[in-house]
Amino acid sequence: VEIASTANGSVKVDPDKYAKGETVTLTVEPATGYELDQLTVKNASGKKVAVNDNQFAMPASKVTVTATFKLSTYGITVAKPTNGTVKTDVSKAKMGDTVNLTITPKSGYELEKLVVKDADGKEVAVAGNKFMMPASKVNITASFRVIPEAYALTVDSAIVNGTVTAKNGSSVVTSAKSGDTITLTIAPAAGYELNELTVK
Repeated sequence: VEIASTANGSVKVDPDKYAKGETVTLTVEPATGYELDQLTVKNASGKKVAVNDNQFAMPASKVTVTATFKLSTYGITVAKPTNGTVKTDVSKAKMGDTVNLTITPKSGYELEKLVVKDADGKEVAVAGNKFMMPASKVNITASFRVIPEAYALTVDSAIVNGTVTAKNGSSVVTSAKSGDTITLTIAPAAGYELNELTVK
């Protein structure tokens, strides 16, 4: 039994010599993300030998086994969230495909958390509402929260001998939402140092 070279998977047989009429069992092993497409067995004359469930009866000649593999298609499940919707541009995809997400919060709400997990429960990276399909089905869950109210943030204009700047990330802000992290940049004038800093 001769196994032709294959890509994206392998076919094995042990032993590799059989008498006429013996049952030959082929072990087919697709690469990750692939599945068997076609499995063909031909005798020395090039005539096809019937294969059933990866087994065939050995003819009175040597045989050549060839196999082709194709990318597997996996399902995408989106758990129905409350206060918003999450939709994908496809319901199934192959390993390496880019899946686009459309996220629509209900009025007054914003996305709180979006999680994509593969069949083993491992998180799949999401960037720009897109992710790359792994070699398994995926489950998508999302939660939405009420948009927090923005509150005024005022730096006392009477500060002397130095400045205080409030930033949220890299932007100077005059308001912030509950839970935002505010960074204060304190710059004393020449010859001065901070004496006291109070936030009320």
